[in-house]
Amino acid sequence: MDLSFFNPFDLCVFFLEWLGDSTGYTYVETCVIFNLWIQGGILLLSGLLPLSAYLTKAAVGKTKLHTASFVGLIAYAAVYIAGFVVMLWHYHLPYQRAFDLCVHDLYYLVDLTGIPYDAINLLVFVVLFCLLIFANVLWSIIILCKPRKTMFPYRINLTQNNCHRNMMTTYENAPSI
Repeated sequence: MDLSFFNPFDLCVFFLEWLGDSTGYTYVETCVIFNLWIQGGILLLSGLLPLSAYLTKAAVGKTKLHTASFVGLIAYAAVYIAGFVVMLWHYHLPYQRAFDLCVHDLYYLVDLTGIPYDAINLLVFVVLFCLLIFANVLWSIIILCKPRKTMFPYRINLTQNNCHRNMMTTYENAPSI
């Protein structure tokens, strides 16, 4: 079976043309709306997922709010918010201007890396997009499923009067050295 005719970039272009025809937008308008605004909005929401997962876990009492974690996740979410705002500012309307500027920026990456335009376009709008979404969703799942850490990872039997001796000698489930 010969698949030499198959070009992933052409498939993406076909999808955007079909989407534009289905919605009544031109190809240029569809590219700006879908590739910049919708994908950018989805990335923004995925960048907020780890913070919302952490706050949800804290709200149901499965973890305590730790200042460093909270500030780090706020900063991470702020990077996504700032990136989305800068993207909207950089690629502002009219549609043709936003489209031309995006193509210009992709050609800049072509000159910088030596990778062909079709490949850069797919790397940015498909591969990088999917990787960032996957990483944010995975991080959120890890946050939600990670058990709460305690100060003492092993149970200490303190039922006897001589607590000091018990703390030094009686560990349940302690690893052997």
